[in-house]
Amino acid sequence: MNSPRFAAAIFLLAAASLTACAGDESEDAGPSAECLDAMSAAADEPDPDAADPLIKDTAYACDSPEEWEAALAEYPGAMGLTERADVSGSINTVCYSVPDAPACEGVE
Repeated sequence: MNSPRFAAAIFLLAAASLTACAGDESEDAGPSAECLDAMSAAADEPDPDAADPLIKDTAYACDSPEEWEAALAEYPGAMGLTERADVSGSINTVCYSVPDAPACEGVE
């Protein structure tokens, strides 16, 4: 057996394996704990008037529109929706009130 070739093949397989694992973790990270906690608090408030400031808080707790919508998908009750609702575009409603929030960056 040719030892240098064998070692090179093992090295390449290990590097490819590590690269594949690293790519999976970053894609599946999901919303941050802060973002999810804020969305959960808004979803738990049954009074719409009391929930309004909590919903605005979610836009500051989440770092992007994508993160905000991913958190809303987990807690659709924050916007008075059900699990079967299409949450896409819901960020537009929130960003009307708080356009300077991090979750509203790039939302028009």
